[in-house]
Amino acid sequence: MKRHGQSVIAVALLSFAALAQYTPGSLIAQVSEGRNLAGALMFGVVRAYRDTGRIPGNREEAGASPDPTHTYGKFVAAVDVVHGSVVVTYGRDADSRIAGKILVISPYESASNELWWHCGEATVPEGFVPLGTYQSRPISLQRSTVPSDSLPPSCKEGS
Repeated sequence: MKRHGQSVIAVALLSFAALAQYTPGSLIAQVSEGRNLAGALMFGVVRAYRDTGRIPGNREEAGASPDPTHTYGKFVAAVDVVHGSVVVTYGRDADSRIAGKILVISPYESASNELWWHCGEATVPEGFVPLGTYQSRPISLQRSTVPSDSLPPSCKEGS
């Protein structure tokens, strides 16, 4: 009987571990990896814009290597800069629900020169416009394709 009880516990633990891979929380963690990896390129976009007055069109203009696959993680296949926005592409070991999807993180500015990064479906604060708007050269905006239930709180509507 003791052996049967141990088997039941082992099966229950394995089932729980397998189920945990498919919870929304694990998807959010995978998407968050991309948000975190984007940080250096976000800094590069701002630095290039402040130094030159131009929005960097690609990774190289943002001070990184030209190859988007040089920035990757366990769930992230590539991180790119596309006309000022940082674009994270999921792949590698990412869950099939986000593999091949993109998370777009775009810089916005206020008239008082404050900077804010728009991520996923987050609400743009009042008074903020796409970076470059005040210089008549705004960034081009793309939409994220990561499902909304997989986005971290900072990238959801209302945040």
